[in-house]
Amino acid sequence: MAHSNVMVKMVFYAVIYAALSATTTVPKVAALMSCDEVKNDLMPCLSFVLFGGFMVPQECCNGARTVYGAAQTTPDRQAVCNCILNAIRGAPTTPFEVANAASIPPKCGLNVPYPITPSIDCSSIK
Repeated sequence: MAHSNVMVKMVFYAVIYAALSATTTVPKVAALMSCDEVKNDLMPCLSFVLFGGFMVPQECCNGARTVYGAAQTTPDRQAVCNCILNAIRGAPTTPFEVANAASIPPKCGLNVPYPITPSIDCSSIK
C-alpha cells in the first residue's frame, strides 16, 4: 500500500515534464509515451522530490529529457498531463515536494513555461 502511494505521488511530479516547451533542443523520441513509461523514466527523481538536495540525480535529468523528447506535440503533452493527473487524484503532496519537483527542470537545463502545480489545466498546455 505504501509503495503504491509513493508511485502515485511520483506520477504527479511527471506532470512538470508533460508541459515542457520546444525551446530546449532534445533528440526526438517516439511519439506519445504510455503512463507506465513516464513513471519508469521519472522514477529516479523520486528521492529528490521527497527529500530535496542541491543536485538532481543525473538519472532523473535523463528521464526528464526522455519524457520531454517524447512529448513534442500539443496533443502528446496534453495526453501525458491528463494521464498523470488521473493517476494522482487523491494522492497527498506537500509544498516541499511540489517545490522540489518544480526545481527539477531548471536544474536539468530544461525550460518549463507553465506553473508546476497539481491543479494544472492540461488543456492549457500547448
